[in-house]
Amino acid sequence: MTSAWRRLPFFSQREIGRLPVAEQGISACCSLDDGGIALADAHGAIHLLNTEMATVHSFAAQDSGVIALFQARAVTTPAFPNAITLLSIGLEAEGALNRATMRLWKVQVAMRNSQLAPEEPNTAASCVRTVKIFPSNVTEPRVTCCCASGDGAHVAVGTSEGAVWVLRCADVGKDRFLRFKPLVSLRAEQSQPVTNLHFSNENVFANYRCGQDEARASARSSELFVVTPRTLHCVHD
Repeated sequence: MTSAWRRLPFFSQREIGRLPVAEQGISACCSLDDGGIALADAHGAIHLLNTEMATVHSFAAQDSGVIALFQARAVTTPAFPNAITLLSIGLEAEGALNRATMRLWKVQVAMRNSQLAPEEPNTAASCVRTVKIFPSNVTEPRVTCCCASGDGAHVAVGTSEGAVWVLRCADVGKDRFLRFKPLVSLRAEQSQPVTNLHFSNENVFANYRCGQDEARASARSSELFVVTPRTLHCVHD
């Protein structure tokens, strides 16, 4: 019995042309709940596009480039009740070094309306949290991959040395202290770089079926898949 790839007509396809922001070198992207997308470039800027793939707004997110970009759902920040939440992981200049940093962004819903002018006051994105991924007393490795749970309560970062650093919290927007910690069980694989990471949760639709507190409780029971060139690991939370 042989296997072969087949093209199935599940999705419609249309040509959108060349995106002007692509000339900056796209380094990361994520979809948004309103049907648009967020693109990040190698220069550290994030560009918000509407459903017509037109740029609605752009803002500087990281000093030296964005590595990964995620939309975090069910993140509570009282000062921004109607905003979407973006998590960016990138490099920030610290003296002569570029240090890996995660930032939490709040973007007002009105900013995604293409009828608003870019200079309107309510089109500003606000950085509400900044977290260093690696402590200052260690030699910082190169980040090779990242992943985040849907609500942003779990974030994992893989490195070129084979280590995985994980952030666990109840609410990334409200918890007072946020810190990435290494997965001790994977330190033996340091000779192999981590090539991919993925969080899996059987209660992925919990936010739609129950309250926020119950959803956060169920989200804590997750699995992290870690891929290296030779191995696949499954880490249970």
